Amino acid sequence: FVYVKEGLPDQNWPARSDAVVLDQEGCEYKPRVIGVMAGQEFTIKNSDGLLHNVNAKPTANRGFNVGQPTNMETKKSFTQQEVMVPLTCEVHGWMEGFVGVVSHPYFAVTGDDGSFRLEGLPPSTYTVPASIALRSIVMMSWMPHFIRRNSNFLAAFSRVISLAPAFRLTKAVVISPLVSQVVRRRV
Repeated sequence: FVYVKEGLPDQNWPARSDAVVLDQEGCEYKPRVIGVMAGQEFTIKNSDGLLHNVNAKPTANRGFNVGQPTNMETKKSFTQQEVMVPLTCEVHGWMEGFVGVVSHPYFAVTGDDGSFRLEGLPPSTYTVPASIALRSIVMMSWMPHFIRRNSNFLAAFSRVISLAPAFRLTKAVVISPLVSQVVRRRV
């Protein structure tokens, strides 16, 4: 998840109205990461047809804990910027998802290759943090790890800017379940 953190003009941006759906399919959140604007409604869908529980644990927003016992949809929104809001399913402990909530429309969820597009930015210099969710298997469960890095770039001539963050894995060590996992990345 990437978003413009600094460099935008001070203004109130109207919440987007495009549909954002977080599906529970195959006992996984798909996609694992979504982005929304503060005040933008998003849908949490249960396509599995079996009991799921969606527990949002934000720090700046009001959390929720919603049971979805069958195929159904629940609409939710967050009112304040918060990067990232973790989501879990307490029925299936391995299910974890994340919602990036920002106050403006300049954000993106990265593609599988790490690329993203931020369109329509006025010419300026911006700070763009990236939250990278890493997965590694330890004791048969998925463990999320977030790495945050700031990147500055210049948007010129109001063109579409397409960036691919240069994160390279330099060391990953998985040790016993009694010791925490160490993951280091470098920009």
